[in-house]
Amino acid sequence: MIAVRARYENGQVTLLDPVDSNGDGPLEGLLVLPAREVDPWDRIINDPTPSPELSRLADEALALHRAGKSEPLNPDDL
Repeated sequence: MIAVRARYENGQVTLLDPVDSNGDGPLEGLLVLPAREVDPWDRIINDPTPSPELSRLADEALALHRAGKSEPLNPDDL
């Protein structure tokens, strides 16, 4: 078995290392690609499911802002 680094892009596989096949004719193999990790924040942000708790917190923050009871964030306090 020979392991060869490869890149898959736009339906094409490009070998990144040379293959020494010893002239024995064509070679067939199996390309195994690593699974891409999904950023949990992307999943949370893109979730279309309504969030009553988040909506409630957003409504409270908006009410405080409209009442003049909010202040800009101070970077020194972060």
